Amino acid sequence: MSEYSSLTTDQKIERMDQFLTELRREKNPYYDPTYDLSPFVRPFAQTRVYLAHSEKDKLAWMVFDFILQIEYVNTYFGTQNSILDSARFKAKGWGSPANHTSYNALTQAVIVGSRIEFERLMRLIFFAFSGAEIEGDSTFFAFKKWLFECNELDDRVYLIPFLKICREHDEKYRTAEIHTGSKLKAKTLALLEHDSDEQNKMMELHNCVGNLWRSIIPLLNHERPSSASGVAGFDLTWLSKYVGKQQGELADLIQEWKESIR
Repeated sequence: MSEYSSLTTDQKIERMDQFLTELRREKNPYYDPTYDLSPFVRPFAQTRVYLAHSEKDKLAWMVFDFILQIEYVNTYFGTQNSILDSARFKAKGWGSPANHTSYNALTQAVIVGSRIEFERLMRLIFFAFSGAEIEGDSTFFAFKKWLFECNELDDRVYLIPFLKICREHDEKYRTAEIHTGSKLKAKTLALLEHDSDEQNKMMELHNCVGNLWRSIIPLLNHERPSSASGVAGFDLTWLSKYVGKQQGELADLIQEWKESIR
């Protein structure tokens, strides 16, 4: 760590992005950074909010931490697919308790890791705009309260609909894994196959975060993102009202969101 403690913030950002490039090149022999749409730290560090921030070093580390979490979940998911394609798995298939245990361990990592992604994102956005860290027992409720204080003229209301995706992930998967009891165990005990549709649904929050980060750049430049990618069935009818600053209709939508997101 002493090697990096003497670096300037700009030098640290350069090293962070080098790390991410090397990571992706190691994982993909055909990797070409020219076509890499995954997040890097440098674009964040060129935004108006970042450049005006009083704690640039801390903010850069928060960005890097957020991006690393995305890479962790990508790794869980990639390893899970490798296991499913392995000769060892195919030898006994879903009739093997060991195969179920390996699959469930990585599925649990995806479920919890995806929620950590959104946690990192909420803390990053809050710190970037407010200059303070979120306080309280629940990051989600503190972040929701902060967003709900915005009116329809505030660019940050763009983020409100995505709270619903996070909440649905909690209700379907994360709460059971952490607080009550895993929903994976029934199929495991019966040695039943875990289907790909189920796996895709568990990845929805991760996929949403992976797409959402691109819209953070306009927000940090005090601009309104003009696109959005949520999950299957995600209602995008609000986007044109948001981009066009249609105050009355947007205010009504915001009120609906407030009532539907617990």
